[in-house]
Formats: sequence, structure tokens, C-alpha cells
Amino acid sequence: MNREDLGTTLRLLNRERGTADALPKKSLHKLLYRIDVKSAERNLDISIPYYWYLFGTVSPATPSTVPSASINEPELEDRLRSVVSDALSEYYEHGLEWLTDRMYDDAPYQVQRDFRELDKKIRTLHTEYHDFFEVDPSRESVLSSVHDTFESFPNDRFPEYDRPLIKWYNAVTRELHSHSPDPSRLMTVNVTFWRIFALELAQRHAQGMSPEEVRGNLGILV
Repeated sequence: MNREDLGTTLRLLNRERGTADALPKKSLHKLLYRIDVKSAERNLDISIPYYWYLFGTVSPATPSTVPSASINEPELEDRLRSVVSDALSEYYEHGLEWLTDRMYDDAPYQVQRDFRELDKKIRTLHTEYHDFFEVDPSRESVLSSVHDTFESFPNDRFPEYDRPLIKWYNAVTRELHSHSPDPSRLMTVNVTFWRIFALELAQRHAQGMSPEEVRGNLGILV
């Protein structure tokens, strides 16, 4: 794991923000990913560790993390500071959802984008979650997203998930075809399946982190 690059980026983020208020956890993870992407675009030799998980990328840092390591190249740090500043400007101008959209453009599999759309629709139907749409999605619209997610699942790369995928599909469609679909049940079935798959996804699609480090960051001790 490249602790120097991560530590320097966290320190610059805190400095460029100019406020003592901690960034929300989701914002921090998405900003770190955006900074990594923009660094690569500018040919900076910077690599921020992260892995793909439930709803995007996660880095081994929290809003309360105190940087414990730092790069020792002033010129590189100056260039990185410019990248950090630009990423923050995008965040403040466009918001978290925009950063998330840009991140999902890079998702390893189409199924991640399809599942995100499905998750938004189900959360909008649920009274306890943020509405992503002005009008509640129709039953047909949610079913369409279920089909998209099922069809785009990379079975060739994850054949061991064939049975869980079919069980998820049957459970979700059965609920949607019931007389009065329960958003809470839909949420439970949907996220339970995705959480199982996301653990394998995280270990296979990580940058600068071993599978053991990913599991450790998720609090899974094996």
C-alpha cells in the first residue's frame, strides 16, 4: 500500500479546504478516487490505494485519519496540490452526485452501473431514503432495471455467483409482481445479494492493496 501518496494527498486536502470541518466519508472516498484519476491524466507518479465495493470506490482512510507518511519530493507535491485543488473545485461546483457519476464511468463492469440505477429507484420508493427522482419509478421501470442488472452480470468472470444471482432475480421479481410491493423487502434482498458479490469484487479490483488488506479494511478477519 502506498502510504506516502495517500498521506500527502490527505494532508493537501485538509490544507486546501481551509476548514476544520471533516469531509463526509462518502465525499472523501470519491474525492480521493477523482484525485487519483486526475493525477494519472497529468502523468503524476501518484497512486492512491482504493478498491471497488458496494457503491463505488473505497480508500483506506476516514475523515479522521491523521496522515502518518508523506512523499519527499517538493515538485511532485506542488503538482499534486494543483490536482487536489481542481478536484475540490469540481466537488464544490458540481456536488457529490457528479463525482459519483464520473467515478462510475470507470467501473470495471456494466452491472455496477445497472445496479446503481436499480438501487436509486428502490431507494426513491422507500420513505426513509433520499429521493433520486421527482416522481416515484413505476413497477415496470424498476423491473426493467432488474432485467438490465441480471443481463449485464459478468457470469463468465464470476461463475460461482450463478445461483445467488438467480435467487436474487427470482426474489426481486416475485416481490415486484406482488399486489403491493414492499420497498423495505426490495431493499433487503437487493443489498444482501450485492454485498455478497461486492466482497469478491473488492478483492479482485483493488489498486495498491492486497486482498488481505482489503478484507482488513472491511473489518473481515480471516
